[in-house]
Amino acid sequence: MSELKFTPGPWRVVSEWIDDGDGSEVEIFSVSGPNPDDLILDQPIYHADAKLIAAAPELLEALQELRSLMQGVIDGDYDPDSVTLQVADYAIAKATA
Repeated sequence: MSELKFTPGPWRVVSEWIDDGDGSEVEIFSVSGPNPDDLILDQPIYHADAKLIAAAPELLEALQELRSLMQGVIDGDYDPDSVTLQVADYAIAKATA
């Protein structure tokens, strides 16, 4: 497995309300790693973090498909399916490219 290029976990989501200038408030979310005080947005690691966040839906889908496949192995009705591996490979590539 290749070396991780993104911020190691655990990650946390922080929510903050700010005034948008028109008298209404907007909720802003940020994600930080174990040391949120080190946040410098132009560091390459944060671009890698953004790729990982963008790939989250595909990673979840791949994990769900792999879990279903493993349940089939456990239940004894495993049917090899290369599409599951293709979904996983796509999600991993999107997160790490």
